[in-house]
Amino acid sequence: MIDKQQKNQILLNFLNEKNNSYADKIKCQLHYYFFELENSTGFLDKLNSKQDIFNKMDLLISKIILLEDIDGFENIVQEYIF
Repeated sequence: MIDKQQKNQILLNFLNEKNNSYADKIKCQLHYYFFELENSTGFLDKLNSKQDIFNKMDLLISKIILLEDIDGFENIVQEYIF
């Protein structure tokens, strides 16, 4: 099992990985939200693997892209992460 520090590092690495797409902008916003504003990464406690973290973040990024015109960034994060 991966410990909390390793999970945070996996998340950080995922958010710093660039693909030259619109998702990169969302990743920057998420990086700021979790690591600069120091919002909780407690949702990682429910995830057990690197792939689980990647899948959760891919889902979140997709939801932000789909819903950002309808709802605010923080509301979407709160809805799909916690």
